[in-house]
Order: sequence, then structure tokens, then C-alpha cells
Amino acid sequence: MRCPGCRARLSEFDTRCGECGYSLAELDDSGTGSGSSDGRPRDVVRAVKLLAGSVGFSAFAIVGHALEHGIGNGIFARATVANLILIAISSVFIFLIWMGTGWAKNVYLFLVACQAGNLIWTLMIAAAFNVAGGFLSTAFSGAEWISFALQCYVAYLLMQPDSAEWFR
Repeated sequence: MRCPGCRARLSEFDTRCGECGYSLAELDDSGTGSGSSDGRPRDVVRAVKLLAGSVGFSAFAIVGHALEHGIGNGIFARATVANLILIAISSVFIFLIWMGTGWAKNVYLFLVACQAGNLIWTLMIAAAFNVAGGFLSTAFSGAEWISFALQCYVAYLLMQPDSAEWFR
């Protein structure tokens, strides 16, 4: 078991962390006050599960589309390969976030911020050219909106005080 405060190793008989002084009397039934037996905050566990589910769904959708329509040798084949590479990279980042790598969390948060900026920019362009209705329905499908909302929620979870402290 690890201390939720500083992640130092603890025995199951300790009542206080010898490194940081965290009181283990505050722990819940699972053995930590953080939501997992290895000291990860609940929000980090929830965020990683949501990210893994999202990546799994994306992979399933890409493979399903490829099987249904065939990959061919054109632009769809290149897009499929590019999307599968992005899924592999995303999987590596999910693993690094799960392991508590702070820079991976920061890169993820930066990418979500870039995606938000891109969304705002696209909305501004659509409004400027008075094409909001038709353009937005083709530029952003319902699945993309749901994915973006999910990513924002994951970013919110990763920025919670317990999560932020755990990554230090």
C-alpha cells in the first residue's frame, strides 16, 4: 500500500505515514482515501477508465468501418492507418497517466485545450461566413461532440486537487 499523500510505501499496520505524516485513520474501506489500493486518487482512476473506454470505442469503430466498407488503397486507407497510429499513441499516454507521469498529464491537458481552441475557431469562422447550420452539422458529428465533452470531463478530473497533488 502507498501513502495517498506522498506515495511512500506503507505497511498495512501503519497508522501514520512516516514520510509526510498523513493520518491513515482517514482511509476508507478499500485501504486508501483515494479510491484504489495502490494510492491513485479516485479521479485519476475514473479519468483513465474513461480514456481507455473512449480509445477502445474509437478502435472498435475504425475497425468496424474498415470491415464494413473495405480499406481499399486510397485516402480511407491512409486515414485508417493514421487513426490507428493515433490510438496507439493515445494508449501510451493513458498508460503514462495511469503510472503518474506528470508530463503526460500536462500534454493531455494541452491537447484538450488545443481542441477547445480549434472548436472555438471553427465556430467563429462558421459565424463569420454565415454558414453555421450546414457547416457545423458536417464538421462536428454528434460523436465528436460527445468525445470532446468526455475529454473535457477527463481534463476536469485530472485537475482536481487530489489528482494534481498525486502527479507531483
